[in-house]
Amino acid sequence: MNNKNKIIDHLQLTSAEYDERLFQIFWCWCQKFGKTINHSQQLLANHGIAKWWYAEYEKLEAKFIEAMPHLPLHTNSLEYHYFGFINQMNTIYPKPLIDAISVSVQKEEIKITKTLPTYYAN
Repeated sequence: MNNKNKIIDHLQLTSAEYDERLFQIFWCWCQKFGKTINHSQQLLANHGIAKWWYAEYEKLEAKFIEAMPHLPLHTNSLEYHYFGFINQMNTIYPKPLIDAISVSVQKEEIKITKTLPTYYAN
């Protein structure tokens, strides 16, 4: 049984609920490290960022599964501890990948700003 299935089983989630939570956690992470809404969307859409993020997420899930035998087996308690492990995602990020996206997003935003006409109120 893979980590996803173990977590779904122990937290009593459906696969759709798990996937929705995973997406929400990833989107919140993108918003935290994105400098603008456009930058956050670029982080969300970037394959390299997503690949790195999911690999790190799976490591944290594996740590949670290793710790599960030592945790209370009530669903609410397991969920609380699960989010404690997963919350560590908010402290890590791939600076070189994010910086590379930041530069390209800033250039795009500058292009858009320069090409917009300026209107003055009378």
